[in-house]
Amino acid sequence: MILPDEDYQVLPSEKHTDIPKWTRDLLDELRPEEVEALRRVARLGPEGTAQLLAAIELARSVGTVAKFVKWLVIGCLGIFFASMLFAEKIITLLSWISKGKGQ
Repeated sequence: MILPDEDYQVLPSEKHTDIPKWTRDLLDELRPEEVEALRRVARLGPEGTAQLLAAIELARSVGTVAKFVKWLVIGCLGIFFASMLFAEKIITLLSWISKGKGQ
């Protein structure tokens, strides 16, 4: 017979030999806060779980769009500054040409 104190020292994988080994290994690696999070998700029910998964997918999508917008802004700024520098050099070139004609 296992005493309550001894039961606390037994790993989850040793308690539940009827589940697959990879599941038992996962249970051995869980921290207490991860176990509590899994319990909360399990209490949500099917509709709550579907909503949670939809929220996670939405968060991923927002992150993807944010990366795209960031690079879009960086690209637009690069094009803007490059065109400003190009215009400045064209103006300088035209001023040299116009000075040469006047002489």
